[in-house]
Amino acid sequence: FISSQNNNVELHSGNGTNNQLWVLEDAGGGYVYLKSKINGLYMTVENASTANGTNVLMMVKNMSTAQKFMFISYEEKRIYKGLDVSEHQE
Repeated sequence: FISSQNNNVELHSGNGTNNQLWVLEDAGGGYVYLKSKINGLYMTVENASTANGTNVLMMVKNMSTAQKFMFISYEEKRIYKGLDVSEHQE
């Protein structure tokens, strides 16, 4: 599960807390902003980079490309188009 921890985004096992709850806000053009229920901050890809190992953090809404995400359907499963940070988690 994607979890908001302080000012960073981390991957954790599901624990049923508000840290793992997100509000999707329409960003137009099929994109959404992901707002943390726990702190009201928005998931942001540092420097809007697509490089492997890029930090994903929480910031106030600035409506930049770094905060826009798109959900797409793939083989009847929901996946999200963005960064795979799983190998960088402890």
